[in-house]
Amino acid sequence: MLVYLGVAFVVIAGLTLTYPVLFRRADQSRKEHELALGLKLDRLDEMARHAVEICKLAETELDVDDPSCLERLRSRADDARQATCDRLIEHDMLVPEHTAMLKLGSRSERRRRQIALTASAAKLETSFARECEALDLAIDRIRLGREKASQRIEDRQQHPLHCASCGGHVGEARFCPGCGEEAPEMTRCRSCGHELRIPSHLLAKGVHTLHLHCMACGEYPRTTSLSGAGAEGD
Repeated sequence: MLVYLGVAFVVIAGLTLTYPVLFRRADQSRKEHELALGLKLDRLDEMARHAVEICKLAETELDVDDPSCLERLRSRADDARQATCDRLIEHDMLVPEHTAMLKLGSRSERRRRQIALTASAAKLETSFARECEALDLAIDRIRLGREKASQRIEDRQQHPLHCASCGGHVGEARFCPGCGEEAPEMTRCRSCGHELRIPSHLLAKGVHTLHLHCMACGEYPRTTSLSGAGAEGD
């Protein structure tokens, strides 16, 4: 009987001495994880402010009345802007969730919520970086496409179309007013919008599609519709 009492005394003494240590360690670990979560949320706040600025910039760029050749680039930029806005909504949802977690009294529930929030914050941080980078790139492509479109208009004004047969000025006419030869076909790269002039004598009769390397970006194959002078690619 005394042996059992002695064992019980040792166990109780051991628990009495070790429990406060274990509790302090667990509490310290919880505080460290919550501090790491807070730092991650601070980084997300900074990324969210940057994302708002990019979205405003994208809206400004999309408000510009661009030529139809930039429609594909504009559509991609708008998709990227919407994806970034979706990430901002997710960020706004994390803030009240974090506040609610800090008010929890149950340590186990608080720890569970902290783990879930940390995972969500890490996923959102990756998404934010990816979406903002995509939107930045889309905006740069629109600006570059706009510059190229302006350059094409300027080049067309400085170097108007001429007939491949007699060399006469064709302008926007479908046939040469001097000799009646068909005017050069105009086509456009689907990727970058670069215009390509193809003299009629290079086109086989009845052929309306060609696989061409783009002279600006080198894309190949690039099937381009050739339905008449000044026509655009599909």
